Amino acid sequence: MLIEQLRRLNRRERFILLRDALGAETFTLDADFRQRLGQAIDRDVPTDAFVALDYPLDWLALALAQPGGAMWMLRADEVKVRGNPLDIDLLIAFGDAEQTQLVLIEAKASTAWLNDQLSAKAERLGELFPTEVLFPPKPDDFADAPVRPHFVLASPRPPQRVRTELWPYWMKPGGSPRWMQLRMPAGLRKATRWGNIVQFE
Repeated sequence: MLIEQLRRLNRRERFILLRDALGAETFTLDADFRQRLGQAIDRDVPTDAFVALDYPLDWLALALAQPGGAMWMLRADEVKVRGNPLDIDLLIAFGDAEQTQLVLIEAKASTAWLNDQLSAKAERLGELFPTEVLFPPKPDDFADAPVRPHFVLASPRPPQRVRTELWPYWMKPGGSPRWMQLRMPAGLRKATRWGNIVQFE
């Protein structure tokens, strides 16, 4: 039911435009991507997983607060809606009647990771999925929970100088965030302006 609620709330214009342009009701994850992601989260990722781009964390809060049934009117403080633009680059959800696996992926292709941005999202996700910050949960906080979250960083190279001290422990199992390689298309070029000169690299 959570996945259906996530789907109902997915009103991003770019998703609706891509859906219309590609003639597909949903996105389907590539087999190689599913394999790499599965290795990162230690789970098999099915072909029919729900996929959403730039999913607002406020929408995620709403779906978590009301995973089944119709929404009508809820108090903002009860559903942890903050009214800010924080979102997750790629949201993937799958599971069964007992537990939903919720994968939250942040990606950087060519720019550096920004600790302020990551810290803000970690704080927000800590509100939605509260657990220990410094020490591993004992027992696993999400072993029997209806939703198990996974946080993954995706970039061409492993992240450097990312500060995770105040992240919830589930976002950094073993002390480090999960990472998967983001494969870049060949032939991309970067344009840099130097005064009146534009240089292509």
